[in-house]
Amino acid sequence: MQKSLRTLAEHLFDALVPPRRSERMVRALTLAHLEERANYDGSLPYHEPEVRALVWELKYRARGRAAALA
Repeated sequence: MQKSLRTLAEHLFDALVPPRRSERMVRALTLAHLEERANYDGSLPYHEPEVRALVWELKYRARGRAAALA
C-alpha cells in the first residue's frame, strides 16, 4: 500500500515537473544492465549515454537511485 502511494506521488510530481533526460535514463537502468556493459576490468564505458547520465546524476544531483546503482 505504501509503495503504491509513493509511486502515485512520484507520477503526479513527474507530471508537474518533468524529470531531466539524465534522470529518466538512470531510472531505466538496472544493475544487470550495468553488469553486462562493464569492461573486462569491471569499469563502465563512459562513452555510453547511460553511464554518463549515471555519473552526472551522482556527481551533480546526488540522487538515491543513481547511488544505489553505483
